[in-house]
Amino acid sequence: MARADLLVDLVKYAISGNKGMVKKVTEAIVAEEREKATYDIG
Repeated sequence: MARADLLVDLVKYAISGNKGMVKKVTEAIVAEEREKATYDIG
């Protein structure tokens, strides 16, 4: 699950209409989640 601080920032920037920061925070959340992902093939 994404960090609470990033989720709070995402909502804050979305409400204020700051599309650039919404994209930046969303990308940070996705990158963090991808780092944690484990793939079990088998």
